[in-house]
Amino acid sequence: GFDTLRLAYTVAGETSARVGDVEFSSRNTLVLLVDPSNGSSSLVNQSNFDIELDSYFVSSIADVLDPTGWNELSESDSGWISSTGQPNRLFEGRLSGSNFLTANGGSLAIGAPVDFTLLSDETDLRFQFTIASSPTMITGGVLFVAPNSSVELLGDTNNDGVVNTLDIDPFVLLLTNPAGYAAAFPGVDTLAVGDINMDAVVNTLDIDPFVALLTSGSLVSGSNAVPEPSTLVTVMLSVVTFSTVLRRTGRRSR
Repeated sequence: GFDTLRLAYTVAGETSARVGDVEFSSRNTLVLLVDPSNGSSSLVNQSNFDIELDSYFVSSIADVLDPTGWNELSESDSGWISSTGQPNRLFEGRLSGSNFLTANGGSLAIGAPVDFTLLSDETDLRFQFTIASSPTMITGGVLFVAPNSSVELLGDTNNDGVVNTLDIDPFVLLLTNPAGYAAAFPGVDTLAVGDINMDAVVNTLDIDPFVALLTSGSLVSGSNAVPEPSTLVTVMLSVVTFSTVLRRTGRRSR
């Protein structure tokens, strides 16, 4: 889960380890998805694992939140309780239990709580949440995307809204021929779909995480959540073949 990751590192000349921060990219966490045309918003799970949502907090330094447009979850679910909305903050928490948001797309609509006539800097909005297993606030992402726009999922290289074995060929194309991939899938953010190991570059180091993404039932969604053995063979053959070609030609894709 979110709260189980810790980062420690050492530097030259020091014997004690330092503790670093762990931040989750908006490409692989719970995000506040806002429609810039009208401010309507949803909490969307863009991560590859299920989330048990316990509370959420939206804040604005410039007071651009509109409590009158906010549709509290407590209005339709007695398990939630909300604070009095203010232009600088909106908060709701669970009285008991949690809301289960499935991986790769589970969502909750919260009305239109953003007044775009006042918003001059999109970085002003901040979104945080807690999960059932931990009281620690986690910083999520804030994305401004129209409802009909494509929101890429990690590993969804064919951009059909689900991560499954149909993404194998596009993934190989992305690694071997980035220009060809861009022509076949115009407008798709290649880092958002292909940077599986989250190191800010798409290359051969993403192959093993991509295979894991497909072969682990907890990391994929849709009807092909757990591939059959024959499918696993196809995945491995495709990747092994591709890796062999790269070694022989000395190519490195970015």
